[in-house]
Amino acid sequence: MHQRLWFSLFVIFLSGTVLLSAIPAEANPPARIAEVKGYQIQHLKKTPFPVDQATQAELEQILGDINQMAGMRSQMLPDQYVLFRFPKPVVLMATPVGHPVRELILTRPAKAWTPPRLLIKNGQNQWVEYRSNHPIAPMLDRVKAGT
Repeated sequence: MHQRLWFSLFVIFLSGTVLLSAIPAEANPPARIAEVKGYQIQHLKKTPFPVDQATQAELEQILGDINQMAGMRSQMLPDQYVLFRFPKPVVLMATPVGHPVRELILTRPAKAWTPPRLLIKNGQNQWVEYRSNHPIAPMLDRVKAGT
């Protein structure tokens, strides 16, 4: 009797595992951005740049693939970074960001072996660092090449 019960439970568990593994890893839909404004910040000087469709689509992928909060950013911001502002806040589904996104920053790595940083401003005007499964460096290279 117990063997049949255990066998049944095992089959149910195995079935669920197979079904869950069939769901693609990129099941999260990309974020939908209605409008975005881009700025290059260099030594506190803000220079606007046009955000084309390709850049906006990549930004949607970066936001949609956020998978982890990395912590609060209490230090000063670097001298150079890219700022994106969303006049209509972006709501992210199935990500650790628990609020609409109005501003985000992408920074180049301080050292060659460290990844670029993704910072999102929360409701208390604090910058919070997040990690995304989508690479950030190509976006920074595209913005740099376009300005």
